[in-house]
Amino acid sequence: MLLRIAVFGAPAPIGRILAPISAILHIPALVVYTAGIRLEFAKLLLQTFEFWFALVTNTIWLVVFSVVLGDLRVLLVAVSGLNFASSLLQETYLRDSLVIVGLAMIEALCLVLLMTAVSVELLDEVQHYSLVSTRHHELSTKDVLVNIIGTMITLMMRTMYRRFLQFKHQKENPGTAVQSLGYHCRITLAPTASSTTGSNSILPRPIGPLPQTKTKQTEMKATSQHPPLQMHLVPDPERFDARNTIWPRFGSLKPLPTLHRIGLYLCGATGLVSYSLSLLLPRSCRSCRTDVIAVMGLTTTGVVCGLHLCCCQRQLLKRVLTSFDYWFLTCQVLAAHLCLFDVFYWRWPSACGVIASLLWGHWTLTVDALTPSMKRRLGVKAWMPTCTILVFMAVQLLLMLALLVWDDSDLQDRVVWDSQILGRQVRFQVVPFLLSRLFTIFVWCSRLLYALVTRKSDNTLMLLHGNVQYDYQHWKLQMKSANTSAIGANETDPQRPQR
Repeated sequence: MLLRIAVFGAPAPIGRILAPISAILHIPALVVYTAGIRLEFAKLLLQTFEFWFALVTNTIWLVVFSVVLGDLRVLLVAVSGLNFASSLLQETYLRDSLVIVGLAMIEALCLVLLMTAVSVELLDEVQHYSLVSTRHHELSTKDVLVNIIGTMITLMMRTMYRRFLQFKHQKENPGTAVQSLGYHCRITLAPTASSTTGSNSILPRPIGPLPQTKTKQTEMKATSQHPPLQMHLVPDPERFDARNTIWPRFGSLKPLPTLHRIGLYLCGATGLVSYSLSLLLPRSCRSCRTDVIAVMGLTTTGVVCGLHLCCCQRQLLKRVLTSFDYWFLTCQVLAAHLCLFDVFYWRWPSACGVIASLLWGHWTLTVDALTPSMKRRLGVKAWMPTCTILVFMAVQLLLMLALLVWDDSDLQDRVVWDSQILGRQVRFQVVPFLLSRLFTIFVWCSRLLYALVTRKSDNTLMLLHGNVQYDYQHWKLQMKSANTSAIGANETDPQRPQR
């Protein structure tokens, strides 16, 4: 770690000398770690969105950082990229989890220091390039690197947080079973009683390779003496009363009158259209009517989102609000919308649209907190979150085009900070940070869309996932027992040739 810091912190001539040495020192640990990875477990992780998102992010960082360096320090960048890629498979290394956690913490600390150095331009002899440039806005390799490294740090923090929850679960549930960090399954809400009682329970439903894994295990047992490492769904015995809402007076299970439901639909449609217009209409087209549209969009959006919050089930809402996916997306959306306030000169009609967009984002992320009976009461259909995400993505895409392609002069790119650090001019602007956030949001919204489109039931949750676990210690005992039985069978086999 110290040598890696010295490579990027020292002057370029010294860094070029230290980089090959540091890269060579990383190789033995990388080889030993890679040799201990279980391939069947790695195949499961290779089919998850999180793995490929992190891998693509790491690849972009590796390519862009290598281009801006352009010297022997690229060798250390390549090895560091391999280290991060291997850390994505850390739970497939089943021998010593404490060592893996320590290595992950060191890797995260190195990334934090590197992001700081890139942000304040402390790296020596680094040539940044302009990727997109217009009269008023610019996106450079520096902006891409800072965003990418920040995302990589966040993903590593997520893994560490899941590792903490894993240790906590093992402490509360004595045994040798270990929960998987990177592989999860979809879950669905299924009623356990009549609709009048409003009780619902979470039932884990596997997706992807879990059913196929069981089939392969059966075949392997018939053809091999060594039992495979099996994965099991973690049961969730908790029950959720649909009447236990944030505001029981508004969250009752009585069916809404048809007129009220139609009014709710009209408010939702009006809010989506109005907030989009308040953000996309050019300044030259603004008038008193557009101001009314902005206020109408915020008001109708507030009605829909407020009623939605009142009807959320308390336990489910707590699970959503404490999930990593919710906090990751919420922080990205909040940061992007704070930038939008400034980009639109803090004009109140545009601010109404920005606030409405934030409310719709929260509505989408917390739709899992509605029980099936409450969705039927409010008339929330399966296509509604999909439509909301599509509108949100379309608005963000048009804003990106307005900033980078159309060069809209109505949108400002204010300099937030401009000063000198160690003789280097450091400048932070709003638009590059905004574009980085919008790109990350766009990718994660695509993931949510995929989850909504491919789910087999309207009651399958979008953001919340079920856990799976494996018992490595018990599997090792089975392996030893199978090996002992195989040796005994060979010794007593009458057909075995005698020497």
